Amino acid sequence: MTKPCFEQSLFIGAPAAEVWAALTTKAFVDQYYLAPLLVLELQDRGRIAYGLETPMIEGIVAKVDPPRVLEHTFEFAGTPNSGSVVTYEIEPVGDSMCLLRLTHMIFKGTDQMIADIREGWPVILSSLKTLLETGKPLPWPKD
Repeated sequence: MTKPCFEQSLFIGAPAAEVWAALTTKAFVDQYYLAPLLVLELQDRGRIAYGLETPMIEGIVAKVDPPRVLEHTFEFAGTPNSGSVVTYEIEPVGDSMCLLRLTHMIFKGTDQMIADIREGWPVILSSLKTLLETGKPLPWPKD
């Protein structure tokens, strides 16, 4: 049984090409994501990984359609075969803004994994939007 784990749509005051670059360029990702981008191979079956020196999150790229769609599997380190897929869809709205839709589908996973995903994405996406619109990401809250 397939069930959406997390879905969010937001308008961003930046063209689709800039949003695509923010999703796929290490210099951007490292400013707003919860962990630095270690690797992103923008090709079918390419690798994606986030973490400090070792991957904290890993996946395999399933779809690349610049600047409209990026889809990849998503696994937290230590939870192989969790059956999770992230899809970013970018829809231009005029020349200077776009609609970003994120869907994180989970097929297998623990309640804690689902909770972590649902808590993480709103902060990540808000920080991405703020970075693109102001040039500065949101400051991460201290634990």
